[in-house]
Amino acid sequence: MGPLFRDPATQSGSSRLPIVRVLTVVAHFVATLIGAMAVQGQTLRPETLSEARWPRSIRLATGLDHPQGVVSDGQYAYVVTGGFERGDNAVKRIALAGGNVETLAAGGAVTTGVIASDGVWVYWGGIGTGNATTTTSGTAMPDLATSLRAVPSRGGNPLVLASLAARPAAIALDETFAYVMTSSRKPETGQIVRVPKRGGTATVVLSGYAGLSGIAVDSTSLYFTTPEGLYRANKDGASPALIVAGPRKAIHLAADRDHLYFYGEQTAGKWALFKLAKAGGQPLRLANDVQSNMEFALSESAVYFFQETRSTYAGQITVYALRRVAKTGGTVETVDVGEIPSGKLSVRDDRLVFTDLNSVYLVAP
Repeated sequence: MGPLFRDPATQSGSSRLPIVRVLTVVAHFVATLIGAMAVQGQTLRPETLSEARWPRSIRLATGLDHPQGVVSDGQYAYVVTGGFERGDNAVKRIALAGGNVETLAAGGAVTTGVIASDGVWVYWGGIGTGNATTTTSGTAMPDLATSLRAVPSRGGNPLVLASLAARPAAIALDETFAYVMTSSRKPETGQIVRVPKRGGTATVVLSGYAGLSGIAVDSTSLYFTTPEGLYRANKDGASPALIVAGPRKAIHLAADRDHLYFYGEQTAGKWALFKLAKAGGQPLRLANDVQSNMEFALSESAVYFFQETRSTYAGQITVYALRRVAKTGGTVETVDVGEIPSGKLSVRDDRLVFTDLNSVYLVAP
């Protein structure tokens, strides 16, 4: 039997598809698209496709060159961009009210995606490009010619604070010093370097640790994570001691006044978020199935982190969720969902900022 409806052109020998078949193909495509967009069991309506990209957040700035690390002082978000030899490789300041974007520093080094601020200066990691080798992804990541840099948060001349033995991978600040952690597979270049925040002599306070992944500092102690676990040391690097021991039991790290927060592996490939009292005791698990290759951030009352939703967007792109859990534990809440976050985020005064492939977002309380 021939088709019920025939395009006039097909009656004269044209190769066009019958209308019914075309409509069937289109209907099948739409049904497949909608079915692929389940986010935690809730199907997005076709007219809300754009909502898969962080619909509950304010997009402060877009069109940026691979924004990476971000930090907020409550008035501005500071973000490093680029990360490859021909990239923008800049430090940007973005107003949380209005989203005006300014460049504080540009060029001079490939950014490594780490950034910190004390409200007066902004600190970030750089990799020199003069003799840099380039990976297959185009990112310059040599073990030499790396540095810790700083620029006034309201604009001014950038400084090179310290030359480093390997890639800068995390920065922590106290009242006087910046502490920068280098990430390396070689123990001799896995270091924590301390330098006065406005410039001065840099000192290697800890070395001999391959695979450093997190750093935090308070008024009395320095904390850091390695593949062997979580360590505490004096601020001058003396007397390092394991306080959470075990392979892959601690990566990333943040601290408030009384507690440390970190990711620990539960089973192969399954990571959880933990809290540990600085005074001692056993770690308390706050959340399961965290995205371990992405960071987390602390507000006064909560911890923010990312998870995969195990769903797809348009059948292709993994959808992630930005989650929140109270520091005291309890129900994990969904803050927003979207595509391919960088895994970098920062909270100040309960105003959270985070980045994705080309944008910076604000989540207001």
